[in-house]
Amino acid sequence: MIRPALTDRRCWGRLQRFREAMKHRTLAEASHQLGTTRSVLYTQFAALEGDLGVQLYIRPRRGESLRPTKAGQAVMDALTDSEGARPGGNTIETGIPPASRQNP
Repeated sequence: MIRPALTDRRCWGRLQRFREAMKHRTLAEASHQLGTTRSVLYTQFAALEGDLGVQLYIRPRRGESLRPTKAGQAVMDALTDSEGARPGGNTIETGIPPASRQNP
């Protein structure tokens, strides 16, 4: 599912930020915790949605919480699965997609 978005290291970072952002109630909270701005997250998530061809999160109305769509949840699940599939390190934390990591 996430392969179309894995074109370079920046894409992997966008996937990671998407997953982390979905842990927060709003994009404002997420951007603060991630050390960026809401506009950067909006732009990055729009790029991810374009790469993957699906809507990843439900745009909250006033008073509603940020939450992933079914496709967004599938992306988060795929990211979690990719972490456990690689022995010796967490690929999300390194920011390097599994295909780009070199074994020592």
